[in-house]
Amino acid sequence: RLFCTRRPAPVWAVVLCRGGHFAAAVYTLPSSAASEESLKPLAHRCFHRYVTRRKAGGRQSVADASKSIKSAGSSIRRHNEAMLAKEVRDLISSWLPTHLAQAALIWVHAPGPANTALLFGGQGPLRKADPRVRGVPFTTQRPTLGETSRVVLQLSRTELLEPQEAAELQRAPQAEDAPRRAALEREAEAAASAAARQLGEE
Repeated sequence: RLFCTRRPAPVWAVVLCRGGHFAAAVYTLPSSAASEESLKPLAHRCFHRYVTRRKAGGRQSVADASKSIKSAGSSIRRHNEAMLAKEVRDLISSWLPTHLAQAALIWVHAPGPANTALLFGGQGPLRKADPRVRGVPFTTQRPTLGETSRVVLQLSRTELLEPQEAAELQRAPQAEDAPRRAALEREAEAAASAAARQLGEE
């Protein structure tokens, strides 16, 4: 069952931004069970710009902070980052007095300092102090219109779990993190051993 039982139905906005992909949409919450196909946005826009370094990984602006890069590809990525920032800020600024003014909640997923600065930085159109701004409390996929629909449906549903199911869900993240913790411990031990050998040689 969906969350919405109020009249008029509340309006939610979803803003997703990562890896050069951006999607924003505004929805009126449906009052009955709905699928992603039947959920229609009041407004939506999607942008994509090539801003990540394909082989090395990471955004160009992050790489520029550590070293000087003057390749043709880096120039294109810098230009695209600036264009993406302008497009996103212009869009959200244009929505502030209209669609976002109607929104009861604004759900945002923008992981990483670059994406956060794009939306909430000095020239960013959103403010973290706005009580309507909330973080999406689960992992999202590539920002698309379909993903914004999935986020709204997931956030507006309630699910009743048996005690055993709830306990299994709580244990699951710990089980997934165990291999990563073990790998980090092995790396730390290897680094310590290498440092000890180097001191012994000196």
